[in-house]
Amino acid sequence: MKLPEGKRVISCKWIFKRKEGIPSVESIRNKARFVVRGSDQEEGIEFNEVFSPVVCHTSIRILLALVTLYDLELEQLDMKTAFLHGNLEEEIYIDGSFIYFLLYVDDMLIAARDKYLVNKLKAQLSSEFDMKDLGPAKKILGIEINRDRQAGKLFLSQKKYVLKMLGKFGMRN
Repeated sequence: MKLPEGKRVISCKWIFKRKEGIPSVESIRNKARFVVRGSDQEEGIEFNEVFSPVVCHTSIRILLALVTLYDLELEQLDMKTAFLHGNLEEEIYIDGSFIYFLLYVDDMLIAARDKYLVNKLKAQLSSEFDMKDLGPAKKILGIEINRDRQAGKLFLSQKKYVLKMLGKFGMRN
């Protein structure tokens, strides 16, 4: 096939991944993505701007500290096909109360004092996007979240992730 003048072929590949689910919420899934190799692209020619919305790990830890300190509700969602949606340009106002919303590509944490506010935001997002409600937050970015609300404590663990990395590099023992 002859390419239009000034155009060139960019290599691409399939990426296959096995995504471990959250126990008792979702099962293990096999995922596939077809991607263009970014190293072959030239900025301004093949792309202008490519990014995924991500929150830094420090922000996640701060939110989890606030959740524990103020005994906030903490829910989790997963946005299906996050890469197919554009930027959210609208401002969202809810009931004069605060609500925290963290997004890392397609994984979300929502925290607020009132469960009603959390559910209202979840419904709003679900009406606009294909969402999977994962319920109370159990795991994000390989960080397992275990919460004891009565004791006012929240425990974080990356044991499974660390064991996975040790196995990957032959250092399990």
